[in-house]
Amino acid sequence: LDGLGVDKSPQEAVKWFQRGADAGNSECQTDLATCYERGEGVEENMAEAERWCRAAAAQGNAKAQGNLAGILAMRGDMEGGLEWSIKSAAAGDEDAIALMRQLGLEMPPRS
Repeated sequence: LDGLGVDKSPQEAVKWFQRGADAGNSECQTDLATCYERGEGVEENMAEAERWCRAAAAQGNAKAQGNLAGILAMRGDMEGGLEWSIKSAAAGDEDAIALMRQLGLEMPPRS
């Protein structure tokens, strides 16, 4: 998205994230989900953001797991949000670890 070495173009970034996401790359899936969540390079679409977060989270991507936790919590699914926060913390995501500590919850074993 930052245009390193080329002109900044969120639409072009989305095109490449989509290619990687379709090929199963969890980093690209996570980045594509973020674009949909923020409306960067594509129209904001929380259903697509969740879909791509779920795909990356299922592969063990800690960032995607944490992002999915936030999406679920924002729509009122606190149980699902907590479940994915725990998985994200166990995978080493620093934001999820901080949230677990803030909530006074026991840290899960790292995976």
